[in-house]
Amino acid sequence: MRADTDDDGLSDSREVVLSTNLDGTDTDGDGIPDGREPRHWDTDPTLHDHRPPEITIHYARWAVDGLHSEYAILYAVTDPSGDSEIQFVKEGDVR
Repeated sequence: MRADTDDDGLSDSREVVLSTNLDGTDTDGDGIPDGREPRHWDTDPTLHDHRPPEITIHYARWAVDGLHSEYAILYAVTDPSGDSEIQFVKEGDVR
């Protein structure tokens, strides 16, 4: 049996490979034990990534001029996983 000093479900040797905390059960502080993240949610136990980003729309405008349409959105994003980029994709507009 491999040692699991903090009893989080990851062996100490696996914690070294993943760079998680050998003495704490939840390295990223997201409330999910390190051992459950890679096995159950395929998430990184070193990133606080179990909550989706919070998007606040402050203003949205839609205009149609003949055959052309235009829209504008003013928004703010808070992402607990630390992502700094967000992209909106209109349905059917994949690049």
